Amino acid sequence: MWGYKMTQVSGDANWIPVWPLPEASYTSGIKQEANSSIPSEFALSNIYPNPFNPSVTVQYTLNKSGVTSLKVYNVLGQNVMTIIDNIFQNANTYEVSIDMSEFTNGIYFCILKQGSNLSVQKMMLLK
Repeated sequence: MWGYKMTQVSGDANWIPVWPLPEASYTSGIKQEANSSIPSEFALSNIYPNPFNPSVTVQYTLNKSGVTSLKVYNVLGQNVMTIIDNIFQNANTYEVSIDMSEFTNGIYFCILKQGSNLSVQKMMLLK
């Protein structure tokens, strides 16, 4: 499951997340692009392949650092998988592979959220 170690900055009452992040149980890990510049937009890129069987690659771009969530919902609006759950991530481009072999055929929605930013992509699982 996702989680991260928190540490307190000496003399500061605030707690901050400490890298690296552990891998999620449903993913093969999150790859961070080696960019020297900050991306200009917040975006959840097209999911590929789509339709997919049983794994799919999701690429997203964060234009600012902050607490990020990436979740998968079914057509009923139920959260069926949490990839990232309120994890602090730096502004950059990320890629994650999601294994949905335990799920049934159907349409799912991948939702990326960071602060007031929200992006949704539809994806279709066909076995």
